[in-house]
Amino acid sequence: MVNIVWGFGFLLLVSTVYHQIRQRIDLRDNPPPGELIKIGNDRMHIYGQGKGSPTLLFSCGGGFGFSLGNYYHTFSKLMKRTRVVVYDRFGFGWSDSTAKPRTLKQINQDLHELLHRSQERGPYVLVGHSLGATEVLQFAQRYPKLVTGVVMLDGVSPSFYQKNQGVFVTNFVTYVVASFLRFTGILRVLLKLHELKEVDIPEPEKRISKLSAMMMYNRIFSPNALQEILALQKGDELESKLGDMPLLVVAAENANMKKAMRQDWIDCQERLLALSTNSKRKLLKGTDHMFPIKQPEIVTEEISWFMDNMLSSQVPEEESRINEQSKAQNATTKKTTGD
Repeated sequence: MVNIVWGFGFLLLVSTVYHQIRQRIDLRDNPPPGELIKIGNDRMHIYGQGKGSPTLLFSCGGGFGFSLGNYYHTFSKLMKRTRVVVYDRFGFGWSDSTAKPRTLKQINQDLHELLHRSQERGPYVLVGHSLGATEVLQFAQRYPKLVTGVVMLDGVSPSFYQKNQGVFVTNFVTYVVASFLRFTGILRVLLKLHELKEVDIPEPEKRISKLSAMMMYNRIFSPNALQEILALQKGDELESKLGDMPLLVVAAENANMKKAMRQDWIDCQERLLALSTNSKRKLLKGTDHMFPIKQPEIVTEEISWFMDNMLSSQVPEEESRINEQSKAQNATTKKTTGD
């Protein structure tokens, strides 16, 4: 028994050392598809494709930090219709880790600065899953002039997490286990074995699948992700109204959730609808909380429906002002050139 324990410990040590070396090589050999922009002392990753307006901006849920991998199928479909952008919060994907507090307010400020410094232009339709849904809702409340619509994928407000401490305990235990598997390289081995089964996947999807696996075993539940979970327990509930800004809450059935907790989840989503005079909640039968990753075609369908049926053609005030200034500058340039 002692020899088995020592043998297991030795293998664990070898796996950990190998993984710590390989993860640096992985990130070196797989450069970010988008742009790394300095926000304060750290860099944040943003990537966009397609043309058109409004710009769809996606934010991932807590822990699973690779937005392009999470939304790839939806991204590749909707980029044919309009501009689609994904970004990685600090500690996620290709973005650096940061010492900044991971409160929703700070996360919103980081995103606002990222959009300001990038070449992306609104108006934005914000799409977020889980914690990312809470994030984008508060972004719309803080910066309504930049946003023309919000789609929450099974998200709630901070009040739910403050009331249901059991969710925090579950998230914390998940973080500890996932962090151990990530740090020791065990998760790398498990996901590599899973990749061997993916023989019939088209090449573009296979490439994204490998990148997703790489980000999972290198960055899943990073320290910044844990800080987000901790901050969410103390998050402030914003009461700012959205006016007639379209708000769609796409809700999973979550039949496996405890009855009392599930009712709190539903009640919280229903209360969010009061933030806008143009809001709707759609319940997806037979789905769980992870449907954006497991069933991406549903997300594509719901966003397309949202754009066709709920989205206002009104351009936010700030974007309108920027567009008018741009037109005036172009007119002045043409006149000067003509003279």
